[in-house]
Amino acid sequence: MPADTSATDPESSTPAPQLATPTPVAASVPSQPFATEHTLAAPYTAPMPSAAQPYTQPYAHPSPQPQVVFYQKMPGTKKGLGITSMVLGISALVFAWTTIFAFVMLVLAFIFGIASLMRKESPRGFAITGIILGSIAVVLVVLIAVVIASFGAAVMGVTQ
Repeated sequence: MPADTSATDPESSTPAPQLATPTPVAASVPSQPFATEHTLAAPYTAPMPSAAQPYTQPYAHPSPQPQVVFYQKMPGTKKGLGITSMVLGISALVFAWTTIFAFVMLVLAFIFGIASLMRKESPRGFAITGIILGSIAVVLVVLIAVVIASFGAAVMGVTQ
């Protein structure tokens, strides 16, 4: 394969591109490595107001106006006794096998449920749930007490 003679070929219509030789640039190194013209300039000083112009703040905001705040107490729902009644009713059902402990809880469930209804607490559903669960617990406690008594009598040999 012949060598590329396009740069020296006299018959070629376009001249070969000439590479530019880099010209050396005098490097100016500042005396401080990070100093620039901006940091070496004099610090800014505010212009002095003249006697002809009165001093005013250019962006002054008007003084804040006093605000009156009204606090309104939100009507709260009183449901503490109703929730207590419901929790005691649930506990009485869970602990129905401990007849004396469950009996105390169901009596308290009745008391708190009726007190909640008499005070007209809102919502009434907690109090009603506590009373209903207390009623179910009464039936369950009596049934368990009868079973325990009859089992005890059968074990002891007591017959009537």
